[in-house]
Amino acid sequence: MGGITGTTPGKGKSVMKSHAEFVERCVNCDGIFPSVKFDPGKKEQRMSCNVCEHKTTHFCWKCRRYLCNEPPKNGKDRDGRKYPKRFSVKVPKLNIDGSLQRDPQDNHVIFQTGHGVLSCYLIAHQDQWKKMYENKQAAVAVSAGPSRTSSSNTKRRRRS
Repeated sequence: MGGITGTTPGKGKSVMKSHAEFVERCVNCDGIFPSVKFDPGKKEQRMSCNVCEHKTTHFCWKCRRYLCNEPPKNGKDRDGRKYPKRFSVKVPKLNIDGSLQRDPQDNHVIFQTGHGVLSCYLIAHQDQWKKMYENKQAAVAVSAGPSRTSSSNTKRRRRS
């Protein structure tokens, strides 16, 4: 059995019947190296999106897949699974200085709902992002805990 080659499935290969190494790389990809791929040797730069078959130049260098930044064509991926065009997420509201906004009555973090377009790039990496979120959830909860504010009336102790 060969090692991970770092190549896409290749000419004449079906995306549906990929090598185990390619599948493993895709499952473990967190999508941190997106870019527009340019190959000076090719006349046509656009390739089929790995999720929906749109023609695109957007490429993830870590999992080596072409992934468009549009909702899947006809709302379905290659396997026929349906996806909504938009998504919403609750995110903490920030102050101008970047700190978390808190409710003055109970000091809880204030959240707001953000909306976005569910692109093939997001669909392809969402499972890995969920894993990363679950692993880091405890750290996020600690960092979102009650903030320590120093009052101008509080005297600081001198260190001896």
